[in-house]
Amino acid sequence: NLPAGLFLNPVTGVISGTPTAAGTFTNLVVTATDSGSGAERQVKATAPVNLTVVTALAVTSASLPAGTYGVPYAGTLTASGGVAPYSWSSGTLPAGLSLNAATGLISGTPTATAGSAIAFTVKDTGPPQQTQTAILTLTIAAAAPVVSTTSLPAATVNVPYAQTLSDSSGGQTGTTVWTLTGTLPAGLTFNTATGVISGTPTTAGGPAALTAAVSIGGASSAGQPLSLSVLAALAVTSSATPPAASVGAAYTFTLQA
Repeated sequence: NLPAGLFLNPVTGVISGTPTAAGTFTNLVVTATDSGSGAERQVKATAPVNLTVVTALAVTSASLPAGTYGVPYAGTLTASGGVAPYSWSSGTLPAGLSLNAATGLISGTPTATAGSAIAFTVKDTGPPQQTQTAILTLTIAAAAPVVSTTSLPAATVNVPYAQTLSDSSGGQTGTTVWTLTGTLPAGLTFNTATGVISGTPTTAGGPAALTAAVSIGGASSAGQPLSLSVLAALAVTSSATPPAASVGAAYTFTLQA
């Protein structure tokens, strides 16, 4: 018997229909009979036929794991039915991620936030080749910002000083506001909008214990400990007048600083 849902047209020899069960059907015997009669005797011919009905191809991934900006990501698409191996393709993935066409693995380190629906398509190797597409949402959330400055160069008395603190945004957007707790050396100030420590220090000392933090769009970083020392200005302290030297005679005189 033919697989359920399939029928043979006895006139055209066409097997058609919509199969309702998968499986391999072997040793199906097909008989062809010509229209001869009387002196032209009717002739029959038979042949075995093997017919395979494969299951329908389907994307079985119902969702994808969410990711975080700057954090390595891995999520695997899955499918069933059809004839393996499969081949995967997709619409535009979030920046920093890529799709392995052979394995369905989405991996990488996201460099942008995302939350849009993406079309993922799988093809089997048939025959007949089947194609299925699923729309899944891949969300990449912003991370907390991080103060990336970990140390400050020393300043010098009476020498203009400027140092800009830096951060990693974590994908956050919005207004940036810096805070710096602790007491800056005399003569220096901190700009909370730009994260710049600047001025001309007036007194040597330190190191001053400071803690920097940044807020971007309302999301705040952890505090980053920093220290800032002010060095005394270099000066020549020798006050004595060097003695005169004589031609041909060894000479030495030490300056003090």
